[in-house]
Amino acid sequence: MAGIKSTLVPPGKPDEAYIVPYLEGHVVDIPSSASVIRVMVTAKETNNTFALVTAGGSEGDPIIFHYHNEAHDVFLCTQGQMNVWANDQGRTLDPGDMASVPPGVIHRYQILGTHTEFWGPIVPADWIEMFYEMGDIAPEDSVLYQSPDIRDPMKTLFPRLKNLPGKHDFVPVPHHPAAETTPCQPTDSVIPDRPEPYFLKADSGSKYAAAGLLFKPLVGLKQTHNRFVVSRIEGTNRIPSKLPKLSYPSHQAITVVEGAFRVDVGEYAQEVQTGQTIFIPAGNAATLAATTRYASLYVTCNGVGFPEILEAIGKEYLSPVISVGFDSDPDVSGYGEAFERLGLQ
Repeated sequence: MAGIKSTLVPPGKPDEAYIVPYLEGHVVDIPSSASVIRVMVTAKETNNTFALVTAGGSEGDPIIFHYHNEAHDVFLCTQGQMNVWANDQGRTLDPGDMASVPPGVIHRYQILGTHTEFWGPIVPADWIEMFYEMGDIAPEDSVLYQSPDIRDPMKTLFPRLKNLPGKHDFVPVPHHPAAETTPCQPTDSVIPDRPEPYFLKADSGSKYAAAGLLFKPLVGLKQTHNRFVVSRIEGTNRIPSKLPKLSYPSHQAITVVEGAFRVDVGEYAQEVQTGQTIFIPAGNAATLAATTRYASLYVTCNGVGFPEILEAIGKEYLSPVISVGFDSDPDVSGYGEAFERLGLQ
């Protein structure tokens, strides 16, 4: 297979597919927090439609309550545990659990445990400039983050936080009451049909068998004022993917969380492994297929991409995993109508 460019940091220009290795990206050290933000996709790659970050850290104090006028936050826990508060609700997220926080919602988060990781798009993309002002690019010899972080926040963090309101889309609400946190509840299994805050327990929402893949929508266009989507896709090399190679009008960013996928972009193809992130620019013909016994990924895009087409051609599936009764040999005869309806070819 011909290769797609691998780079330690986003290339800073549009129209170029690339892969960022595990835990790389623009790594921003947040002082006095024992945590880092890793920027995988920036505004320069997506024409400011979205950015993508991963974050990792050790247990510390919650950040200050705040809200955004335009920015929409997604907190998707991929390792460890974290607390997320949104208005009058609080949840402790385990791996696969998610919180969607639209503009105007008062929220905060707290990392728990010795090593927690979370993932999510940043919309609009240029909001990530706030992270660069809060922190510093981590030194090249750093591994994860500074833990324990013994730096004095009065000297390293608070002076920077004072400069954020008015300069960035960040409105502190320091006296907002904190609700008691609970694990995700049985009710955290429904995605609302409009932009409002919600928590979603791992594997609890709708699931679809589509083209030999298992598709799980997490955040849709209805929940984001038509700005972006977030989904989980699972597959196995025991069942061939029948997802055709289509030209998508939206930028897409994918992070593999388990196993590996072959991703075809234009005339190139590459195996994307656990922890790696691939960016697929708009206008490229693309497809994907699992190359291991089991594989899963998270994908975000700013419009019609893999998630929209998989939901359009999928059949409802009840099991949380690919198992007995999975549609392993789907009838593709009706796919063309769905592709045409979405403007794909």
